[in-house]
Amino acid sequence: MQNAEELLTWVDMNDAVLGQATKEEVYAKYLPHRIVHVHVYDGNNRVLLQQRSKNKDYLPLYWCTAACGHVRTGESYEQAASRELREELGIESPLEFVAKDCFEVSGMNLRKFIGFFSTCHAGPFRINNEEVEKAEFFTWDDVEKMLLRKEKMHPELEFLFKKHFLNKNDRQHH
Repeated sequence: MQNAEELLTWVDMNDAVLGQATKEEVYAKYLPHRIVHVHVYDGNNRVLLQQRSKNKDYLPLYWCTAACGHVRTGESYEQAASRELREELGIESPLEFVAKDCFEVSGMNLRKFIGFFSTCHAGPFRINNEEVEKAEFFTWDDVEKMLLRKEKMHPELEFLFKKHFLNKNDRQHH
């Protein structure tokens, strides 16, 4: 299925399902919708980030969560997170729910509900080169430095890091 024809879950401002819409419709009409982000940890307090493919239409070569994407019609947040792990990293790994957040896209009247999960997996990974340029593990200090240097970081990833991980106590269980 091509991305433009991918059917996504369209929701109201409280994340209640209203129906389905194509990815193209969701963005053309600024429809609230669901997405997932999965942070992958290696067991040594490092987080895996992916650099988006240079062929991506939106934010090519930006750093992003290890696996992320849209929730398709009929999928739960967890099912979408598992699918993204398989598609982008070629792995299956038990997921831990972290949070559900609401992300407002800057400069647009667009709301995304983020199902945020984590898992522990040190690799190996089978990277999907159509989606991902490369994937690397980073320490928390590295990530903070990336934020301070204003490196090309996906706005949703930056939002999640600032909300959940800039407090050092939040990092300890990973």
